[in-house]
Amino acid sequence: MLACARECWAPLHASPAARRANGVGVNQGDNKEMVVAQIVVTAIGVLVAASAVFVAVLALSNWLNTLENQRADECLAAVYAVVALANRCLSLKEKIIASERIWQFYTEAWNGHSRFASAWEILRRYHPQLDAGMPDRICSLLMETEAIVARPGPITESEKKICQQITGKLLQLRGEVQSLLPSPSRGFLRTWLALKSFFEG
Repeated sequence: MLACARECWAPLHASPAARRANGVGVNQGDNKEMVVAQIVVTAIGVLVAASAVFVAVLALSNWLNTLENQRADECLAAVYAVVALANRCLSLKEKIIASERIWQFYTEAWNGHSRFASAWEILRRYHPQLDAGMPDRICSLLMETEAIVARPGPITESEKKICQQITGKLLQLRGEVQSLLPSPSRGFLRTWLALKSFFEG
């Protein structure tokens, strides 16, 4: 008889977990604990998912910034090379240096133009407002340079003035390209805008 009573009363004095395991009813306090636990778990899951998306957006934005900055650097390096090589051709022509040496520099100048044109076109995908005709303008200056270099014999005084004009145009164009290229700081702005759009959306 005593043993039977103990078996009946034991579940009522057991812990909530033990009572649930034994199939004994759970009171409202236990239900609230379960609800709170579920809310906490759900909130943690949402935070983990949001953090993962945040990291993915940040990584993608940084990758795009790296590509953009790389193309901008390639444009700047290429236009500096073109201007330096074209000026070198004109300088050697004035000094009556063998044409073989001049044409070597001129060929390298065209190689630099090709690198600039490809990098510039890729950069315009990020900044469509950039002048699409910039490679053609450099091409025109190289053709003007070739017209001077290809003339046989030493250049005349009038041709020296033309060389100075071409040099001035080359330097002006180089400065224009440098001023148009986006600065690396804009990359951080893109990252901020991407993250802002994500959280507001």
